[in-house]
Amino acid sequence: MVFGTLVGRPRGPDDDLATTRYVAKHKRKTKGEEIVFDPAAHRDFITGFRKRKQQRRKDALAQIKEKERAARLQERAEKRQALKAELGFGD
Repeated sequence: MVFGTLVGRPRGPDDDLATTRYVAKHKRKTKGEEIVFDPAAHRDFITGFRKRKQQRRKDALAQIKEKERAARLQERAEKRQALKAELGFGD
């Protein structure tokens, strides 16, 4: 084997095959989904801030009410347990 000789065909900046391969690979990489602007969806998003804020408030109030209800039930259960223990009906 002789060192310093090129095996196969030389590839340089003027090599058309390398350029076409690069362009083909580049096209495959950059090929993706097309983004389409929908004015109706944009308008709904922009005008929906108030609606979404009201919905968040409504959901938060419902969650607070549920926590209060659970706390009341827990308190009643504790009172019932204490009364049973006081009267001697403990399990």
